Amino acid sequence: MKAFIIEDEKGLQTLYKAILERAGYQTFVARDGEIAIQMFEEGLIPDLIMLDIRMPNQNGLDVLKYLQSHPNINDMHVVISTATHQFEAYTEMLPSVDFLLKPIMSTDIMEIVERIQGIQKT
Repeated sequence: MKAFIIEDEKGLQTLYKAILERAGYQTFVARDGEIAIQMFEEGLIPDLIMLDIRMPNQNGLDVLKYLQSHPNINDMHVVISTATHQFEAYTEMLPSVDFLLKPIMSTDIMEIVERIQGIQKT
């Protein structure tokens, strides 16, 4: 399974990476939406995406808009992680989205991972 961390804060990249690798994911990281979209264009199809909204260059909303037309979007689960409830409404943009308000606890991520892995096994 593959996880894609799209986050500009190094500390959160490291935290998410450690949690997801412990859960068995191969992880990929992009520090902004522009790099993330480029990686999607190059063929990355993750099972799970940890997506920050406020980032330099192209932001998380740009990534969400891009993903709406991605041919494999039904196979991806997106977790929007941001510091404000302002973006919670964007969870309706894609078929499978969760919203986590920063600061995020590792148990929050694991809860989502366990649910996703349970769905993928059925």
